[in-house]
Amino acid sequence: MSNEIRDTIFIGKKPLMTYVTTAIIQLAILPKIIIKARGMSIGTAVDVVQIVLRKTSPCISGRRY
Repeated sequence: MSNEIRDTIFIGKKPLMTYVTTAIIQLAILPKIIIKARGMSIGTAVDVVQIVLRKTSPCISGRRY
């Protein structure tokens, strides 16, 4: 596996806080990240984004596409 830093987090079946922690760590390194989910995981992805925005509110603003 390469040492390349990836800016995309794929949401699956792991616990919610695993993705929140990963997102916060990535945001410490990168200016922006992408969170992707499919199907039943979309609700979890939305929860992850809301928690991350709440925890990092003064530093990061949510962006809608």
